[in-house]
Formats: sequence, C-alpha cells, structure tokens
Amino acid sequence: MRQPNYEQALQKCGIEWDYVEAVPLERINVTRGMQMQARLQPIDHDLVDKYAEMIAEGFVPPPLLLWKHGKSLLVPLDGNQRLAANAQVTKKNRLDSFAAYVVTTDDQMLVDRL
Repeated sequence: MRQPNYEQALQKCGIEWDYVEAVPLERINVTRGMQMQARLQPIDHDLVDKYAEMIAEGFVPPPLLLWKHGKSLLVPLDGNQRLAANAQVTKKNRLDSFAAYVVTTDDQMLVDRL
C-alpha cells in the first residue's frame, strides 16, 4: 500500500524512485542491507517479533525502501525488521513479495543518508 508520507519525503529530497507493488524476495539482497545499517544493532528483536505476529495474522506491512544500484539485487535501506519478521513466520503465512519504493541512484552519499 502506497505511503504518501514516504513519497513526500523522497520528493522533497529530490530522490528518484518508483513504487513497485510486489518485489519478489529473491530480488532483495538482505545480507547487503544488514551490512549497510548505521545502527549498532541492525535488528530490533522486539520489533521483529511484533511484525512476525502481524504478518502471521495477515497484516500487510508498510512498503520497503530499496536501492537499485546498477543491475544488482535490490538492497534494503529501510525494512530489515519486516524482512526478518517474514522469515520468522511459518511458510504458510510467509509473504513471497513486498511492496517497495525503489530508489535508483549512483550517489553513495545519498544512499548512506537514506
């Protein structure tokens, strides 16, 4: 589901993006996303547990923010907790794709700030 506040923030910063309704999990480089985190602890386990419970109950989480750099896989800039939560739920309830805002830029400084 589109998030007008995400869109306004991205537009305000002059960032080029596309909204994609369903990005397959296999296109997302979760490992690289974890490596790019500025947080000391890249995963908040309490938040992951809450998201996992919500996903198991059929809740659709907010879109991810992904970075498309060249032709590589998409790297999560925001959404590691949601991706970890999805991996934690039973296969029956697991999502096979996520809605996402996909940012396309070669500006590493911009990516670091996002």
